[in-house]
Amino acid sequence: MRMVDLMGKQVIGQQGKLLGDVCDIEFEEKTMQITKICVQIKDDVAEEIGLDKSILRGSIKIDIPVTVIQAISDVVMLDRTVKELGTIAIKR
Repeated sequence: MRMVDLMGKQVIGQQGKLLGDVCDIEFEEKTMQITKICVQIKDDVAEEIGLDKSILRGSIKIDIPVTVIQAISDVVMLDRTVKELGTIAIKR
């Protein structure tokens, strides 16, 4: 799979909840391995993990380490619940 193929894929949490879509990818330059995916999360997900949506900034984006990705197919499946993401995701 090419990195560009990840862009726009839906991201699903452990309990089957749609979190949002992949909007960016971060990788280690030397190894070209992906280290994080940036996900534009849905408003209800942002609220659930305690992030406020700023009217001026628009959508909320969070970085998720690839270590929590369980599988990638038509969607990106995570091995964490929404609540658990609140402790590991980094707001951009």
